[in-house]
Order: sequence, then structure tokens, then C-alpha cells
Amino acid sequence: MIKSAVPKAKKIPNYFRAVHGITPVADIKNLAAQREMTITDYLLAAMLYALYRNAPRPYKKPVKINVPANLRTVFGTPSRRNFALFANIGFDPSKKADFSFDDIAEEIKGKLKQGVSREELEKMVSLNVKTASSPLVRFMPNAVKHMIVKLGFRYSGQKKFSLCMTNIGIVKMPPEMAAHVDRVESLLGGTPFKRLSADIISDGKMMLITFTGDNKSMAVQRDFFRFLAGRGARIRVECNDWESWGGEA
Repeated sequence: MIKSAVPKAKKIPNYFRAVHGITPVADIKNLAAQREMTITDYLLAAMLYALYRNAPRPYKKPVKINVPANLRTVFGTPSRRNFALFANIGFDPSKKADFSFDDIAEEIKGKLKQGVSREELEKMVSLNVKTASSPLVRFMPNAVKHMIVKLGFRYSGQKKFSLCMTNIGIVKMPPEMAAHVDRVESLLGGTPFKRLSADIISDGKMMLITFTGDNKSMAVQRDFFRFLAGRGARIRVECNDWESWGGEA
């Protein structure tokens, strides 16, 4: 198993920080179009760039982001359960001395589409089913299964990526309801082993990019939003810990 680089950050005990970046969808769409990328791919590259800038040096581990794929749309199921699998998209910064955003964008171009393709997802589903169908697993006591899964999640699953990012997309609602909604928000829950997560949601006009977590440093969030602003996106930042942010947009 190859572990991913994670920016060093101290934990804030019993605290959950949320940093929102509000921006017009059109601004991000234009930036993505300039590089012939989808919005998700562009934001993925920008987050990888922010993580890369804050990763421990010298670079020895890949920088990867965990991106979920909604299996309902892929397999056409009406299931209301959390039916998803994940692709780890990133690059190896040890390949050369320095990576620019453009380098990273080229490095990951097409990887997300390939990683969440039906063919790749079917392989993952097949592997999961094969594991669950094993006689050893089937007859193993549940208490032992739960312990193994927890240990695997802690020491293997969470080590394969630097951050989890999900793009929920456009939230559609009836016009009668939309008239009373100022904006839509989504806060992605964290885990005991990852200090930072990110999600993206939109009402079609405005996009809300939210970082959540309990890490003391906000360097990744700040670098991410500054990068987008530097490329021309209009960004308004909100935070439930504005003093730590420094009051800078």
C-alpha cells in the first residue's frame, strides 16, 4: 500500500471548523473551459495544488484526493442507501523538482473520468462481492469482522489519500420553495484520522465550496481560495472561526 502525503496540522480538540467559499458558477465554469476541463476536474486540480504546496518536504509520497462516485446513476438503481464507491486521483510530486498548477492539471486530466467509469467501478464491486462471498469471511464471527474492518479503515483505507472531496452538483427544488431559499450548503463530515474534507454544492447560479475539519492550520483552504481568486474567480470567504482565518478574503 502506498500512503499519500498529508499536510501536517495539529488537531483542535472538540471543534469543527467550516470555511465556505462562495463564488458564481459562471466564474469557475470559465476557468475550467480555458483548460478544457470539467468544473470538478478543475477544482480537483486546484485542491491538489493547494495540498501539494503544503505537503511535507522533501516530497516522498503521492498527493491524492478521494472522490466518490454515485453508483445509482451508473447502475440505474433506485436505492436510497449510501450507494457509492471511491476513486483516488492525484500525482507523484517526487517525479520532478517543482509542479505548477498547469502541470498538475495535465497530470490528472481524464483520470477522474477513467476512475469512475462503469468498467472500473464494476471491477471494484466485483472485488467487494468476491471478498464478502469468501467462506472464511462468511463464517467469521461478526465481532472479528468489525474489528478487522475498523483496523483496515484506520491503517489502510484512510492512508491512501490526502483529502476527500465530493461535488454534489446542482440542487434542484420546486420554484415555490426556491423563492424562499437564500443559498444551499453542505458540510462533509470528517473521520478521526483525516483532519480535512471538502465538498461542493450549487443552486445553479452560485457555488459553495466548503472545507470542514478540526485541523488548526488553514493554509490549504487559504491557498485554494487565493488560487481561484488569482485566476479571476470572485470569491467571498466565510468562516466560523474568522479570527483564526485572519479576516482575509
